[in-house]
Amino acid sequence: MSSKHASSHHPGYKFPTEDRISTLETKKGYTIYSVFDGHSGQQCVNLVSTTLPHRIVMALDKKESPSPQDISDILTEEFSKLEAECNDTLTIWSGGSTAVVSVVTDTHIITAHIGDSPAILFSKDGTLLHSTSDHDSKNPSEVARVTSEGGWFSDTNVYGENRLFNALAVTRSFGNLAKKSYEKGLNAIPDISIWERTSGSYLILCSDSFTEKIIDSPKGDKDMYGNIQKMIANRGSHQDIINHIHPILVAQDYNIESTAHLAVHQQTMKFYNYQYGKFCGDNTSLILVDLNCVQNTNLETSISSESSNEHDNPESDAQNTSCETSCEKNL
Repeated sequence: MSSKHASSHHPGYKFPTEDRISTLETKKGYTIYSVFDGHSGQQCVNLVSTTLPHRIVMALDKKESPSPQDISDILTEEFSKLEAECNDTLTIWSGGSTAVVSVVTDTHIITAHIGDSPAILFSKDGTLLHSTSDHDSKNPSEVARVTSEGGWFSDTNVYGENRLFNALAVTRSFGNLAKKSYEKGLNAIPDISIWERTSGSYLILCSDSFTEKIIDSPKGDKDMYGNIQKMIANRGSHQDIINHIHPILVAQDYNIESTAHLAVHQQTMKFYNYQYGKFCGDNTSLILVDLNCVQNTNLETSISSESSNEHDNPESDAQNTSCETSCEKNL
């Protein structure tokens, strides 16, 4: 039993985009879904997104009947190998990337992740079943780990955040060699989550831009008219992401292609500045998986790094890279 998925992306204000999406299928019918959120350039995210999913597929295909623990071990090993390759081949100015990779089998969902791009499993009625834990300064266990290893965080900035080394929003990532070369606490060791595949559930993999909200300045900064300044900051929870996507899914009669498209479009439009005619939000990427469906073809999809002028028009639809596939409901 495989699964059906749809994906969508919008670059927001960033051209060219630094997000990447990948979907691959093994010979045994396992599907590997991946989202990568790059930062400070494209070199790192390009290497990671074009290498890691394929290596995981090849490693899985060598196993006759891998258990969830076998898959977990493969994910950990491939993350480690790629981190070493990044250290050997990238320059200190190549940027960095988060990664969330979910292997979907007939019985389980095995996820490896670093950074703040989440994987979220929810039921048909919108109940949060499982989700990954973000690797950032809002995660107490990550703060404790980083500080115990000799790392440090900045004082609260204008967004109300404490950045790693006064620079990074995440505490785990590929790349970022300029920091890893002399700072401590930043690594690419993935957390592994093993969840049972339950009937009637849906899986989300997305970039952290789905947690963006417009907030008042945490420090009370005011504009030239004396009004509290507004800013965009990551304040949403994983339940907030479900609360955004699930009503669209219901309204679209559980059609995941139109749901993915509309979810990204609506999230992006929250931050469109009509006065200046431009988008203000980050790259926004989503994979939505219907775990009740059977997909009949092997698929591979990825986000192109090419920018498009159509995104300057708020009335144009978000770039949709959804996979059109047939689906048999398991009744």
